[in-house]
Amino acid sequence: MHAGLSTEVTAVVPHALHGLGGVGKTQLAVEYAHRFRSEYDVVWWIPADQPVLVKSSLAGLAPHLGLQAATRSGAEDAADAVLDALRRGEPYDRWLLVFDNADQPEEISDLIPRGPGQVIITSRNHRWQGIVDTVPVDVFRREESVEFLSRRASLSDSDADRLAEQLGDLPLALEQAGALHVETGISVDDYLRLLKEQTSALLSESKPSEYPMPMTAAWALSVGQLRSKLPEAVDVLRCCAFFGPEPIPRDVFRRAGHQASDLRLSGIFGDTILLTRAIRELGRFALAAIDSQARTIQVHRLVQALLRDELDEDERSRFRHEVHLLLAGAAPRMPDETASWQRYNELIAHILPSQVEDCPDPAVRGMARDVIYYLYRSGSYQSARSFAEQFVRRWAEVSGPDHPDVLIAQRHLGGIVRELGEYRAAYDLDSATLTKMTEVLGPEHRETLVLSSGFAADLRAMGDWSAAQELDERLQSQHTTAFGEQAAATLQIMNNLAIDYGLNGDYQAARALHDTVHRKQSESGERIGEADVLNSWNGLARAVRLTGDSREAVDLGEDAYAYGVQELGAEHLWTLRTARDLSIAKRRAGDFDGSLELAKDVHSRLQRIMGDHHPETVAAASNLSNVLRRAARVRRTRSRGCRARRGAAGAGRDRRRRRPG
Repeated sequence: MHAGLSTEVTAVVPHALHGLGGVGKTQLAVEYAHRFRSEYDVVWWIPADQPVLVKSSLAGLAPHLGLQAATRSGAEDAADAVLDALRRGEPYDRWLLVFDNADQPEEISDLIPRGPGQVIITSRNHRWQGIVDTVPVDVFRREESVEFLSRRASLSDSDADRLAEQLGDLPLALEQAGALHVETGISVDDYLRLLKEQTSALLSESKPSEYPMPMTAAWALSVGQLRSKLPEAVDVLRCCAFFGPEPIPRDVFRRAGHQASDLRLSGIFGDTILLTRAIRELGRFALAAIDSQARTIQVHRLVQALLRDELDEDERSRFRHEVHLLLAGAAPRMPDETASWQRYNELIAHILPSQVEDCPDPAVRGMARDVIYYLYRSGSYQSARSFAEQFVRRWAEVSGPDHPDVLIAQRHLGGIVRELGEYRAAYDLDSATLTKMTEVLGPEHRETLVLSSGFAADLRAMGDWSAAQELDERLQSQHTTAFGEQAAATLQIMNNLAIDYGLNGDYQAARALHDTVHRKQSESGERIGEADVLNSWNGLARAVRLTGDSREAVDLGEDAYAYGVQELGAEHLWTLRTARDLSIAKRRAGDFDGSLELAKDVHSRLQRIMGDHHPETVAAASNLSNVLRRAARVRRTRSRGCRARRGAAGAGRDRRRRRPG
C-alpha cells in the first residue's frame, strides 16, 4: 500500500483496504499511519459507517489546520472549510485521511478530497473496486498466525498451529482466543474441544453466513468464560452492542446509569467499583477496546452483531431500550448553548444505530428533538434535516401523524427547511402543521405559539411583511402570558417584531425595540442562547444604520461580528449574515476598502457553504456588486481629482515660468 501511494506523482488516487469483517483492515490502516507517520504533517481518522456524520469528523480537523474560526461553526460549514484547505494543500500538503468502514461509496465520494495528500479507505464493500485502487486484505498466513499466538499467548508452534487451523487464521478470532488463554489459562486441547462443541451448536442454530464461523465460535467461548468470571460484565457488553460501533463515552453510564429501568443494570451502573471492574474485564478478554485517556469503550461491529443475534427479540428490545434511556439521560438539556455542543457531538454517532426513532418513551423523544435542535443551532442544516425527516416519518408510523411529538418535530423541520432557503416549502409545511397543532394542542399552547412565530418568519421570507408584523404583534402579548416577560421565547418574538418594523419602514420603532431586547437579554435571569444574542445584536446594528447613523452601526456591527466569530464560528450562517450587514454599514460610512474586503469574504464563504442559489448567497452577491460599483465610482472620482490637481499644479508652474523676472 505504501508503495502504491508513494509512487503516484500527479493525481493521488485513494486506496481502499477491502476484506471481510474481523480480518484486520482497520488495524492495518492504524499500523500504516503509525509506521509512516514521519511522512505526513497531519493524519486524521474518520469513522465513515454513518455517512451523515462524516462531516462532523472532518470538522474536528479544523483547528489542526489553523481554521480556528471554523471550530465553533456547524459541522457542515467547518467540514467544507477543511475540505477546501486540504484540496489547496494549505497549510499542509502532506496529509493522510483514513475513512474507516466506508461501506457506501456513493454516499461519501464527494467528501473525499482530491488534493496533494493521501486517502485510505477501509471497507467490506467490493463496490470500491473500479472507483479507487483496492488492496485486498485476507486472513493471516499460517506462519503469521503461529507467530501472533506465540507472542500473544506464549503458545508452542504446534499448539498455535492447531488453534490457527480451527480458527481459520482470522485475526480477530485469534486475538480473542489468545486473550482467553491469557486470562483463564485454558489449555489448547480444552479450547479446541469447546470450540468444536460451540461450532456444532452454532451451526445447528443456522447463524447468519456473513459472520465467519471461526469468529462466531471464538466470540461465544470468550463470552461464556467472561460470564462465569463476572456476569455483570456481560450485561455491560450487551448494552454496548446496541450503541453505534464508534467509541462510547464512559460518562454515559456515570451520568445516566440511574435512568436504567432494569434494576440489575441500574445497580451495575450505579456501583462505580463494579462498573470499572466490568469494563476492565471486557478489555482483558479482547471483547472491547478501552481508551483510558479518552475515557471511551468501543466494541467491534462484528462482536456487536454477534451479541445482538445471541438474544431473542424480547431481550433485544429490552437492552435497546436501556440504551435509549442512557442516551436520553446523558444528553445535555440546553441544545442552543454552545457549551453543550461537544457532549451532543459525542452522542450523535449512537442515535441512528441504536434505533432511537423506534422508541415511544417521552424522555427519549425529547432527547431526539433536542438533537435536531442542536444540529440546527450549530448550523448543520443538512444533518438536522436528515434526522428530522427520519423521526417524523417513523413517529408518524408508530404514533399517528397527529401525535404531538410528530407535530413538534415537524415544527423543527420547518425551521430547518427555511434556513436552507426553501421558503415556499417551509411556508407550506409550517402552515399545515400550524393548522393541525392548533386543533390538537390548542391556539394558546406553548408549542403552538412557537410554531406561530416560525410561521411569521415564513411570511417575512415570502415578502408579506405587513402580515408578519400583524401576527408578531399578537404573539408578543401571548408569549408574555405563556412564557413570562423576561423569557427567551418572549424576547425572541420581540426581536422578530423589531425586524417587522424595519421591513415595513418604521426604523425608529425598530431601533427602540431592538435596543430593548438587547438590554433585556443581558438582564434576563434565563439563559439566552448565543445565536439569539447575536441575532438581536446584529438587528440593533442594522436598525441604527437604517436610522442614518452609519458610523455607530459599524461600531455595533463589529462587536456583534466578533461575538459571532467567537461563539458560533466564522462560517456559521448567522455570523455571515452579521458580516454582510457590517459590510453594508461600512459602505454607508465611507469605508469602501473595509466593506469590499468583508463583502468578498462573505460571498466566497456562502458560495462554498450554501451554494450559488441560496437566498443568503444571492443577497451577499448583491451587496458585493453594490460595493464594487461604489468603490469604482470613488476611484474614478479620485482619479479625476488627481488629474485636476496635477493639471492645476502644471498650470501654476507655467504661470510661474511666464512671470517677469
